[in-house]
Amino acid sequence: YAASALEGAGHNVQILDAPGRHDDFDQTVSEVSAQSPEALFVHAVYFWEHTGALFQCLSRVRNEGYRGHIGLFGFFPTLAYQAVLEQHADVDSIAIGEFEHTLVDLAERLQSGQRWKDVPGLAFRDSTGVKRSERRLPARNPDAFPFPTRWQHPPSTASILASRGCYNQCSFCPVPCFYGEGPLWRGRSVEQVIREIEDLAALGFRDFYFVDA
Repeated sequence: YAASALEGAGHNVQILDAPGRHDDFDQTVSEVSAQSPEALFVHAVYFWEHTGALFQCLSRVRNEGYRGHIGLFGFFPTLAYQAVLEQHADVDSIAIGEFEHTLVDLAERLQSGQRWKDVPGLAFRDSTGVKRSERRLPARNPDAFPFPTRWQHPPSTASILASRGCYNQCSFCPVPCFYGEGPLWRGRSVEQVIREIEDLAALGFRDFYFVDA
């Protein structure tokens, strides 16, 4: 979804699926350094006791000479933005919560050389510490998002997200905190879900997995 939102806004996007390619951190650092994108947006996940390896990887990317913007997005950086930005100077920004519109606005500011710290939905550092810009409200209608960019090929299974948020509000779950206003379940229209599946079937996909909460 991050890639499709950026592509829809006219940006040239390259997806590096390191886990899917079974790349280790050395290969990932080499690939990022070779491509040297203007911005590196990382869907950061929590690796339990190995989470530090992710930030060591970003530090190595910097040490290899990368000077572009490094931004994180996803559940883990959203919920831990304060600690991440305090402890890891290689990270420039974190998209808080639903990230598509935030990343597009950020990319456009970076591309045009404009100031970016007032983009709604961002956490960042300034001379006084960690700050957050104006809160960005989640999209009310998930049909407004373009279909996700696919880099897998048949016969792999195609994941489908038919809704956003969750129907419940469990105390142990990060979903309510991620959206900032409760579980915020929002369903896509049946017609749009069918259209996405038809498009994928035309590409040769036959197995579909619904990943809704």
